[in-house]
Amino acid sequence: MTTYYDVSDQPKWLTQSTPPPSAEDAVRTVQEAHDQLWEQIWGDDGPGEPAVCPCCDRRTYVRRQALNKSVAVALVRLTAAQLRTGLPHTRKEVGADGPGTNDVSYLSRWGLLETRAPGIYWVFPKGILWVYGRLVLPRAMRIFDARIIKRWSLTRITIREALGDRVSELDALPPLGPPTLPRKRRRADD
Repeated sequence: MTTYYDVSDQPKWLTQSTPPPSAEDAVRTVQEAHDQLWEQIWGDDGPGEPAVCPCCDRRTYVRRQALNKSVAVALVRLTAAQLRTGLPHTRKEVGADGPGTNDVSYLSRWGLLETRAPGIYWVFPKGILWVYGRLVLPRAMRIFDARIIKRWSLTRITIREALGDRVSELDALPPLGPPTLPRKRRRADD
């Protein structure tokens, strides 16, 4: 057994009068803190009030992320530009940098697009299908600690519902046809 001594001229944090907790106690303590925090921020009937983490003293909460009009407009414009050029674009290039479009990067959590570099987006096929009205998505998701909680909204939303009075944005989309495969090149001697 290790003996610990108090030395009065040493800082208090350097000397300990009790042995440090074992690794099992520390893990159990962190797990208990996590469970306690989770009970505070997610009650029996859904998200509760923000709470303070007992380990790090940071304020934490469950955030609701919804598919709103400004994000839907930005996705429609990014999709139209990408289908025309085949290249990823920024929000400014397509004129989708208005108020409320800072949440466009959150669409990557929905699986609708990918952020290639800061501010440059590539729309995935799932995003293209939603923009063309061939896919219905949950209206909102819950996010905790930068991770999606698998408790989706039960209500579903189409692109037309998300756009609201801005449905005319869909007129700028090129027609969506079957995917085209590259043609085989013919040799000169054929």
